Amino acid sequence: MERTFDAVVGGLRLAKEAVAWLPVSVPGLAPALEVALKLAEAAQETKEAKDGCRALAERAARLSLGIYEQLKRRGPDVDMSCENEYIGDLISALGAIEALMRRRGKMGVIKAFLRRDELLDEVKRLGTQLDDAFRLYSAQDSIANRQDMKQITDVVMRLDQHAENEERRAEIVLGQLCELTQRVSMSTVEFDQDGTMILRHEDIEYVKELNDSEAIDSWTQYRLTMVGPYDAEYPCPRPKDPDRVIKYLGRIKKTGKKVIIKKFPRQDEEFKKNLQRAKTYLQRSKASPNPHVAFMAGYSGSDVQYGFLAIEETQPYGEFFEDLQGTDRYLHIIELAQDMQSAFNYLRDLAVFPDRPGNELERAEGLYLTADGTIRWDLDTWNGDGLPYRAKLADFTVDLWASPEIVNSINLRRLETLLESQDPIERAATLIIIWDAVQEFTYIERDDWSIYAYDEDIPWVGKCIDCQGPFNVWTPEDGVVDSPDDTVEYLRNHSPAALQPFDEYAPDTDHEIGPEPYVIWERTQPQALEGATKIIGPAMTMPGGRWRRYAVLDMEYMVQLVVHQDFTESIPCRNFFLNGAIDLDISRYAEGFTDASISTARQVDFITTSHLVRLSPTPIGKPPSQLYFYELIHTHETVKDFDTPWGYWWTSPEPIPEFPDQDASRSARLEFSRKYDMDLVYAGPNLRKLGWHQTLAGFVFRIEVAVVMETHQLTMDERWLLEEVEQNLEEAYVLYSKEEPEDVRERVRCKRKRIEDAEQQGWRTAKIRRYE
Repeated sequence: MERTFDAVVGGLRLAKEAVAWLPVSVPGLAPALEVALKLAEAAQETKEAKDGCRALAERAARLSLGIYEQLKRRGPDVDMSCENEYIGDLISALGAIEALMRRRGKMGVIKAFLRRDELLDEVKRLGTQLDDAFRLYSAQDSIANRQDMKQITDVVMRLDQHAENEERRAEIVLGQLCELTQRVSMSTVEFDQDGTMILRHEDIEYVKELNDSEAIDSWTQYRLTMVGPYDAEYPCPRPKDPDRVIKYLGRIKKTGKKVIIKKFPRQDEEFKKNLQRAKTYLQRSKASPNPHVAFMAGYSGSDVQYGFLAIEETQPYGEFFEDLQGTDRYLHIIELAQDMQSAFNYLRDLAVFPDRPGNELERAEGLYLTADGTIRWDLDTWNGDGLPYRAKLADFTVDLWASPEIVNSINLRRLETLLESQDPIERAATLIIIWDAVQEFTYIERDDWSIYAYDEDIPWVGKCIDCQGPFNVWTPEDGVVDSPDDTVEYLRNHSPAALQPFDEYAPDTDHEIGPEPYVIWERTQPQALEGATKIIGPAMTMPGGRWRRYAVLDMEYMVQLVVHQDFTESIPCRNFFLNGAIDLDISRYAEGFTDASISTARQVDFITTSHLVRLSPTPIGKPPSQLYFYELIHTHETVKDFDTPWGYWWTSPEPIPEFPDQDASRSARLEFSRKYDMDLVYAGPNLRKLGWHQTLAGFVFRIEVAVVMETHQLTMDERWLLEEVEQNLEEAYVLYSKEEPEDVRERVRCKRKRIEDAEQQGWRTAKIRRYE
């Protein structure tokens, strides 16, 4: 197990005092330990870890203590003259790191933030210098050990020539060989000609097995093992493949570095293929490595029965992401998208993969987080033909091929600074901006629920609703949350008209049919008819875009016409968050957050049916042979208007220009009936349908509309974000106590717009270009 850093500091203090009593003398070792101790104590006092200075100081301290402990185990007769030359390089590297820590300690927070890129470059340079010094020391140490081995061989030859005591010879040789073997194993790392570590089985400590990349969900298990009637309830697990490749979190014992181990069952052609590919990637990246692309750090030697590849990483990014919540997840989604854009551009220049979208990066496979917080992608885990086009993280699916100007123009550091603002209004506005920015390139998986509209209270798409009570949700002032409907971006779809058999005297079971998507599709499909009724030609949208016309020939009894239109919000929940989220009385729905009763209307379906009403069991006559049915094309305004029919029959190919509204006089209604030879009356809701009755040329038609809403429940991260918004609003109500709460919330809307406008090259400008 790797020792804690406090133990390292304590070990360095003891080493500094005890260096004079080492069994071997190494000039320069005492100054090196003194500098390393100062570094360790400075690292303990440093709280800021984002720029990598503390991590570099800790690594230098661990390496110095490791050298001391190796020397402590040596005998007094070991020649240390070869180490004297290279200990100076190590002292030089430690001194440079100490100077960096002193400069970093004198910087204030603002100065350190402004010089963050410069600090990161210097940390990277000094890290390389430290690694080179340690490798030179280790390589010289390895050479010395090989010389010792040769001396032992000479001793064996002399003992053979003057063998007087066989038992004594075996005892001396075996003792010296065991001691030397242990020293070689603990102090040397072998490198190939490219500088990559060649590791043995004993060099690696396997800490834990990571998630199996071939894991399958329970539904896939069920489908693969379905052999009996009870498999759905008791699925049989698929046995693990003994030849599968397993990933481990491990540690290189000699250096203490944490690595991800990709272990192959044997050194076969598959392993050699992967090794050669990893070496090719590494060679191409030598000239200018990218911090967001992880390359191979070591591999198994030929004397190991199995094969493995190692990369220098610490934590799988998927595990790290699972521990985040709320706003932290949104910020890391932005950072991930920007880092992967950088990696992709780099790999395009190297021509590692074809420049086209590949498969999905499932479960963030191959993404890792380094000790300094850098996100890296391990190329060796990817077998797709082309770069991955999206990555799946919890409820988020990140579009990795999103427009670069959308992703890279988000000023993440600026948003993080605004979140630390002293003004709660600015913080609340920034939370909404962050949520909207992520929505530009991320699909969020939400649970959905389809419900009928029971009465005239029909929410438009993008509206926040309470699915377990009245549709309306409330503000802190007991008003209805009412965001502007005309700001919703949605897609409209019209299904082809259909004819179906219909018997109005049969029991009506529509109210028992659930509003699931498949049921909606089934209810709007044509069915076989025995009569002569036909739909002639395609539907036609009339000038002005208000009505859609269907031509029907020989309309008969016991037949119904079905037309269907639906409206889907382009980006789910966006309208609510941007316009209505700050108006919601979140505390009132705190319990609702646990059972997800707060949702937004993501899609609204209007299923319109119409049939001839039989006034007697044997009706006489038929309506005109050529009829036209006009369907109202809905907007956010028409769903509240019931004076204008949502559908009607007419004998002319031109629609009726207007209908009398609810305030029309009796004489105006009579004039309308005489002019068009019809009566049209709204009959109200019945069995989850809205109904109209129409008389035309002496015949009665029934027009009914079923309104179905697919709602999207807010995710837990969205609810946490809403809670943060509410906390900031509560603080703002106190801070601006002389203003009405509605005015405070309006301040948030204005602040959001000012922040967006201030970012002239920011994400908002790029977003507008995307929709033009």
